[in-house]
Amino acid sequence: AGLDRQVRPDARITTAWSAAMGQQLLTRYGVVTRELGGAESLPGGFSAIYDVFRTLEESGRIRRGYFVSGVGAMQFAAPAAVDLLRALRTPPDSAEVAILAATDPANPYGALVKWPDPPPGISGRGPTRSVGARVVMVDGHLTAWIARAMRSLVVWLPEHEPERSRHAEALARALPVTGTDLERRSASVVVHEVNGQPALDAPIRPYLEAAGFVATSQGLQLRDASAQGAALPRQRRPGRWQDAGEPAERVNDLPDLPNGDVAPLRWPRRST
Repeated sequence: AGLDRQVRPDARITTAWSAAMGQQLLTRYGVVTRELGGAESLPGGFSAIYDVFRTLEESGRIRRGYFVSGVGAMQFAAPAAVDLLRALRTPPDSAEVAILAATDPANPYGALVKWPDPPPGISGRGPTRSVGARVVMVDGHLTAWIARAMRSLVVWLPEHEPERSRHAEALARALPVTGTDLERRSASVVVHEVNGQPALDAPIRPYLEAAGFVATSQGLQLRDASAQGAALPRQRRPGRWQDAGEPAERVNDLPDLPNGDVAPLRWPRRST
């Protein structure tokens, strides 16, 4: 009886922690895979929250399936995230652009999934989840990784038209609004390299020039950011999505996940 009183409080605390952590990961990523256990440095790894996810899946509160290719098959997702993934099967009439910090949890590359293979011409270190770097998503696809201060770009474009031009034009419109202070940055931003080659020789140069970049001896310099007009992409701020220049709108599309009926987890005791 004494041992039972000692174990039960720990089991309840562990279950509450696991349920809270599972809900946090679902809210943060939408889709949770085994690889996230290591990326988030969870105590006990993915197994620490697996029983919680299994119970929630059996009760119909979350879904289990193979949502993301290239990672382990053990994947759980919030229903709202599954609906968003299905919506991406049909491209919208106009390109949807999202600008994220490379370290943002909403950026799956480098954490949930691997970075795409680097384009020809890239040598040495490729894209990383480093401070100051950004990524640009077009219609849900990774289109560019932007180094700090926009000195170099790594660009992935579809092979065929019209998707190739669609992504290139959307990326060019997005670049002038990737900074935190557009007026201060617009006179000094110079793109030196694209895919390891001089920016002046890049196939994307005509699209950048149409977006306000001009050719200089150092590369493509952004001098006129006003050319964006009304076609500004969406930017992510902590907990929010917003159109550039518009008031922020909080995103709250993931319901709370109750944990009252989650089975307790059993943790092995450390030997002393």
